[in-house]
Amino acid sequence: MKKIPCEIYTRVVGYFRPVKNMNDGKRKEVETRKTFSEAISIKTGRGKPEIPNNQSMIVYSLPMCSGCSDLKAGLNELGISFCERDGKEFSHELRQLDINIVSAVFPVVWDGEKVTQAATIQNLNT
Repeated sequence: MKKIPCEIYTRVVGYFRPVKNMNDGKRKEVETRKTFSEAISIKTGRGKPEIPNNQSMIVYSLPMCSGCSDLKAGLNELGISFCERDGKEFSHELRQLDINIVSAVFPVVWDGEKVTQAATIQNLNT
């Protein structure tokens, strides 16, 4: 089998250049770059939040939110299991759900398929 040299190009400062033409410092920089992989990204927690076992949903709430208290009381009254998380402490999970904590309307509910903001017992279709 005959070996054929392969020329590798990479993007540097807005344009593509062959790596073989780079100086030692730039070549070392190319070697240490990390590439993005969606599969790895999901494994490291950048996918959607996982609902804990034996729970039907995650309720993101804030301490002084009366709607949050009403929703949690209603879910408990109906015997619906849920995992409660503080919206500020778990803001990274809300970002995974494409929710900006600054403009979010709490309580926010993630049921594994859809997100509901300003959630109530009635709009959760329980």
